[in-house]
Amino acid sequence: MSYTGALREVREELAPEIPNLAQELPMNEFAICDALYAALVHNGMEPRDLRAIPEIDWIKTEQHTMVAWGSGVMRHGMVEGEDQDTHFRPGILPIAEVEAHAPPGTSPTRRLVTALDCAVDNSARGLLKRYKTGDNPRGLRIVPALSERYVEIGYRRQDIVRAHEGALVLGEESLSLLPALSSVTFAPEIGKHLNFINEKVKGDEAAKLAAAHDTSSLPYGLSAHNVHKSGAARDALQSVLRTAQIIQDPETGRYIVKTEDGHAFHAPRVQQGARDTTLKCPARIDGNLMALITASINAAGLFGVFKPSQQA
Repeated sequence: MSYTGALREVREELAPEIPNLAQELPMNEFAICDALYAALVHNGMEPRDLRAIPEIDWIKTEQHTMVAWGSGVMRHGMVEGEDQDTHFRPGILPIAEVEAHAPPGTSPTRRLVTALDCAVDNSARGLLKRYKTGDNPRGLRIVPALSERYVEIGYRRQDIVRAHEGALVLGEESLSLLPALSSVTFAPEIGKHLNFINEKVKGDEAAKLAAAHDTSSLPYGLSAHNVHKSGAARDALQSVLRTAQIIQDPETGRYIVKTEDGHAFHAPRVQQGARDTTLKCPARIDGNLMALITASINAAGLFGVFKPSQQA
């Protein structure tokens, strides 16, 4: 396994321990990093190999481990159910508020995106508030220490990037815990996916819902995070999908995406069994992200997103 794969794996292992590690940060600012190092050694990596890992990768892993813990807590507070029956818990989506304040003519997809954006942001803010005041089952006040550490290493990360790539400024999610947990690109990517389904799938609401679920990893394939180092690659991917079609596989009955030249489009596969990993992992879809994507697709019916179309 590459060191990047090992870092992702140990991040998943340590995410549930963040509440305990955060309490050590005031005494030892390297508490999380030390735990990552120890876990990697325990998993079989040699200390000399660990010393060769670039500092920026240690920083990103430490930040992602913090977000991983928060993402897991948010996921369990926001959704219920399993697999394609995953739905948002009652009261999570501000449906009435969005409907009341949406300007006339706002599309159903736009209203859903607004509701999703509010729900994720509210969940992130609620999480930080609970763990800032100690108003949680364990009575922990860990957010101040986590936030301070996140900012500190975030600016160190920015300094490293600037030194190697010039005057590049990292996004807020790399410099502050709230934007990282809020995952501001999540809702718009869902909107793109649903618009893609409406455009490409011929049939009724049930057909479009099934197609959206069968291609539910596609929003991540469209995400800028998946090809963040190359705008050209992102543009090329979106260009391919503009001419692609969604068809039902005659053998499985599942909907698949086929490009203009007849090849199947393979979005990142879902990591079954992945625990509390970040919503924004740049290499794969984890259980937390998949649960929110599935619940979002199921919520499309609440806003009348899927529009019946004539069969081809």
